[in-house]
Parts: sequence; structure tokens; C-alpha cells
Amino acid sequence: MNFKNTCIILLFPSFCFLFSTFLPLWADDAESDSLFTQGKILFEMGQYEQAKEKFAQHLTQHPDDPLTLFYLGKTEPDGIKSQEYFRSLLNRFPNYELADDALFQVAQFWYAKGYYITAQQQFLRLLEQYPPSPLAAQCQYFIGKILLALDKPDQAEKQFQKLVQLYPASEVAIYASCGLVDAYQLQEKYQEAISLGESLLNKTSSFKSHLLYTLAECFHGVGEKQKAEELLARIPRECPQSYEATLVSSPAVTQESTPDDSTAGKVTSPVETVADSSAQYYIQAGAFSNIANATALHSRLAAGNFPVKLATKLSEQKLLYLVQVGPYKSRVSAEEVAEKIRKIEAISCLVKQIRSAPR
Repeated sequence: MNFKNTCIILLFPSFCFLFSTFLPLWADDAESDSLFTQGKILFEMGQYEQAKEKFAQHLTQHPDDPLTLFYLGKTEPDGIKSQEYFRSLLNRFPNYELADDALFQVAQFWYAKGYYITAQQQFLRLLEQYPPSPLAAQCQYFIGKILLALDKPDQAEKQFQKLVQLYPASEVAIYASCGLVDAYQLQEKYQEAISLGESLLNKTSSFKSHLLYTLAECFHGVGEKQKAEELLARIPRECPQSYEATLVSSPAVTQESTPDDSTAGKVTSPVETVADSSAQYYIQAGAFSNIANATALHSRLAAGNFPVKLATKLSEQKLLYLVQVGPYKSRVSAEEVAEKIRKIEAISCLVKQIRSAPR
């Protein structure tokens, strides 16, 4: 036996020992990476509860993984727990590439709950800590919306003007211009609102019904009632599924029924009886990109005994979480409930017609 073969024989047991020692570590890492990959696939498929379980298992083995914290925040349906994941990411990894997104999710959570001052503070914090963030324009827009909600239209006007100047070519600039119309109208600057609003009508479909309604109010404000009526008449024709259409449309035609022994002496509400019994109406109370914001609203409405459900929708390759209330037999009855929700939550929910109950 030569010297070379002798060395191989002597070293072979040591190699086997090292291989058997480190193989479990490699296997653990491979298994953990597999858990994260499985979670990511489930997340992209919309199976958020199962994805959350995989991410949670991965985090037990890699507690210092900021990306897993981020995904846990996105998939956790409990709004408070979701915030804990995002705050943990922000506190431990403030310079991580998704830290600005995590802070944006926190701000949106408080905005959805109606805690506007807290939400405003978080949006301002994002602008201060992450000035180059691609979410900066959206932060500026939400701050303007918050100022409108706080009945500060003069400050909202300045905020929206600033946004349009900073991001003139962005889609958010169009949204800010629509917000500026609202700010003008609330300050009774009707001519400014009319001039800007009319220029925006053909630039965005998202706010068309709202612009038409606001412009009608402005023309009423300057005494041009005929023009106001013409604008209102356009809403059900051009935006039949909008909330504003429910404000200007005629109530649904109801059927009269002959009372029998079971109904004698009782007062029957006509709003629960419609000509087309197959028609169903539901209320879309919110649409969110973050499941935690959707479940937060869902929980509050459920606590108020509203028949609320969660649904999903793919819009422009972006998944939205929809909070739906209903169904109701007529648009009138749905609108009555929607008005209650608007007063409680300070949100502009929509009444929509479907052929079957929302799922």
C-alpha cells in the first residue's frame, strides 16, 4: 500500500464524522428555505392562512429574517398582531429595503380604523425617515385626505397643491387634483372647483361619479340649477354602479301584497319587497391592499351586528381585499344600512347590485 492510499484511508473516518455532523445543519437550512418558498407560493395563490403558517414556522428557525416578518404582517388577519410584525421589522431592521412599505402598512391600518391623527403621524414619519421612498406620493395624498376628513379643507388644499407640484406626471397627481376639487367646494370656492373639476372629467374614470356630483353641488352654489341637474342626470347613465348614482336614482319599484292572517295588524316595510325577487344588493364597505386593514374593518362591522363578509378581487394585477355587507333585497334597504355605516365609520361605502349573494 503506497503512502497516498494510506492517507485516504486514515482521513476517511474524519471526513465521515464531519459530514455526519454538518449534514443536519444543511438539512435544517434547506427545510427552512423550503418553508419560506412554500409560504410565498401559497401567498401568491391567495391562500393566506396556510401561507402564514409556513412563514411562522420559517421564523422560528430564522428569527432575524426581516422578509418573513414582512410577509407575516401581510398575511396576519388580526390587525393588531399584524402591526406587531411590522413594528418588529421597523424597530429591528429600520434600514431594510421594505421598511418603508411596513411603515406604510401601519399608517394605512390606523387610517382604515378612522384614527386620522395617528395615521397622519405615521405617514409624516415615513416621509421624514424614507424621503426617496416610492410610496412618498401616496403618503402625501393620504395626508390630504386626512385633512379633509378632519374638516381642514384649507390645509388640504395646500397639501394637494404641493403633491401636484412634486409629482406632476404621476397618477397620484390626478387623485390629488380630485381632492383639490373637494377642498375648493368645502371652502365654497365654487368657480375654482368648477374650473378644475371640468378639466378632470375625461382624465379619470375612478372619480368620475364623485366629480359629477361635486360639480353639481358647486353649480347649485353659484345659482346655476339647470346645469347642476344636467350633471346629476349624467351620473346614473355614465356611472350606474357608483354610490353617487344611488343618491340621484329613483327608488326601486315595489310590489303591493294583499295581507293575510299572518300579516294582519302588522306594518310591512315596502323596502324589503322588490319587483325582481332575484335581484340582490350588497354594500362594499372597503377595498384594501392589506388584509389586516380589511379584517380590522370586518371585525368592527361584525361587532356592530352587520352581516359582513370578506372577498378578494384582482384589479390591474393587484389583489384587493373587499369588505362586503349584505345581501339585501332592494337597493333602498341596502342604502339605509350603508348610510349607517358611513356615519359610524366615516367612509364612502358603495351599494352594488348582484344576482346572487356576495361570497
